[in-house]
Amino acid sequence: MIKYIDLDLPVLMDLLVKHTNEYTRMLSHNIYSWEEFAQCKKTLREIQQAAKLKIEQGGYLMNNVITDIFD
Repeated sequence: MIKYIDLDLPVLMDLLVKHTNEYTRMLSHNIYSWEEFAQCKKTLREIQQAAKLKIEQGGYLMNNVITDIFD
């Protein structure tokens, strides 16, 4: 998460979309190595955690948001 913590929320959301699309492509086309897939999941998890932290720092509760979906 440290890698993404300094980014603004809109940038985090753009990254989340980009990496979610990549994750979906990997699942849809079955073209990936285990290492690529694991790295993609790790990146998505880190971006989600950084975005959740930014949103909570803004004063919003994120109790209903699941950030460990890729665990």
